[in-house]
Amino acid sequence: MKISEIFYSVQGEGSWVGYPMAFIRFQGCPFRCRWCDSEYTLDFHQGEETPLEEVMRRVEAFGVKRACITGGEPLAHLRDFKTLVLALKELGYWLEVETSGGYRLPWDSPVDCWVMDIKCPASDMEKYNKYEELPRLRPQDQLKFVVVDRADFEFSLDVLRRYRPKCQVLFSPAFGELQPDVLADWVKRDAPEARLSLQLHKYIWSPALRGV
Repeated sequence: MKISEIFYSVQGEGSWVGYPMAFIRFQGCPFRCRWCDSEYTLDFHQGEETPLEEVMRRVEAFGVKRACITGGEPLAHLRDFKTLVLALKELGYWLEVETSGGYRLPWDSPVDCWVMDIKCPASDMEKYNKYEELPRLRPQDQLKFVVVDRADFEFSLDVLRRYRPKCQVLFSPAFGELQPDVLADWVKRDAPEARLSLQLHKYIWSPALRGV
């Protein structure tokens, strides 16, 4: 499977922020979001071909039973993704999967928590959103909007009104583009059932640092 990196850190965003996790980052993504913060994962020709056994060996060495599968876009590698999920679940891992929102979710995979983006207009990737997945998200899943301006926020509110997802809703400011206090005020006033989600790892470590 094509892997960008495997590392051990704390989850930097979302409902499980602060929890130590093993991170498995797939290499390659077909989308080109303007606010992508891991551009080094986009090219399918980069990364390292890594056997499943080696992935598992490196993950098990961390000694933690929580893992986050991310990218790139993990669902662009569907066969390898499903194989990895099953291997991790057989060893008792709790699994969180971060996905761009441009793919239908493989509900036959035993994932404990899906973290699905819906791309806002400023990302230039809105046309790829799989809105039909939103009513299928479970209470333990997460739906994330990365917001750069008020137009993005209004778009997000409209999506929530139309699809009424049952999961946790997250609003994140595009790092360096929207001040967190501005988005916090919008969430307090207009989306009080949602949650403000900052990228904690970028405040603890350098935003340019990989493997954190």
